[in-house]
Amino acid sequence: MELPKDLDIYFSGPADRPFAVIGIYKDVPFDPNIWQPISIDAENIGKWRHMIENYNDMLDKPYFGYDIIDPTGKVVGKWLSYQRSTVVKMTKGNKITVYTPDGSFARGDDPQRIGE
Repeated sequence: MELPKDLDIYFSGPADRPFAVIGIYKDVPFDPNIWQPISIDAENIGKWRHMIENYNDMLDKPYFGYDIIDPTGKVVGKWLSYQRSTVVKMTKGNKITVYTPDGSFARGDDPQRIGE
């Protein structure tokens, strides 16, 4: 399965079982400082993708997908994680920052929760 061409993909946590994977639309100003870019051919991410595609419904902590919405209500990306919510904020430089499920984030103004 190919990654979407209109999204930049990042992950947080170990590559073989990420806490979260996000896709941010390429035209969205995004600050990836706390996210690692994903490599489609990385062995651990490949194993993880196979597990999600084939066995997600059998996992103790299955992954859920949500839209990432900016403070104005525009869909700016996708969220995939076994955590059902996170915080999204707009930085003073007008870039989107998405908190990682482990609580890592760049502190700033007006966070918004997504998910539950």
